[in-house]
Amino acid sequence: MKTFGEIIRNKRLEMKIGLRQFAEKVGLSPAFISKMEVGEFKPPKEKNIIKICKILDLDCDCMILKAGKIPSKYKENVIKKPKYLASVLSSNYNDF
Repeated sequence: MKTFGEIIRNKRLEMKIGLRQFAEKVGLSPAFISKMEVGEFKPPKEKNIIKICKILDLDCDCMILKAGKIPSKYKENVIKKPKYLASVLSSNYNDF
């Protein structure tokens, strides 16, 4: 299973977007992007993940989850109904 950074790097290269150009579009340093792609740095904040996903045409919610975060638009429901979430995830685990 590919990491968050590997997915970003592969998609960026597939789209032929250079590191410096990509970093400028996202608003992060090339060094940060490079280290994030190889797993030396953790994924950025949600707002930057959203920028990255829009540039690379990736699903924002899936990538936020891949980064180990809960999308802010779902966070309140997850906190209010943790048992429901656990049951959904456990019943659909084999679908992933």
